[in-house]
Amino acid sequence: MSNYPNMSYCAFENTAAAIRQLIGMLGDAIDEGEPREMSSQYEQRAFDEMHELIRSFQETLDQYNEHFPDIDSEESDEHVEG
Repeated sequence: MSNYPNMSYCAFENTAAAIRQLIGMLGDAIDEGEPREMSSQYEQRAFDEMHELIRSFQETLDQYNEHFPDIDSEESDEHVEG
């Protein structure tokens, strides 16, 4: 068994759903004017780790887009139901 939480064929789909959930949770905290209270130190560490992971993801995504400039993400959007 691997260390990955998703199967490769659905990793982006599952992760996108999880990120939408996190955005909603943070949006709720913003709307309420209160920072989100973490349920444990583990959750706080994971939250902090997300900051670094998101920065790393953006850097890697930028490199990916430079390496594969002909890939048009708008074309793939036609296949996504929103």
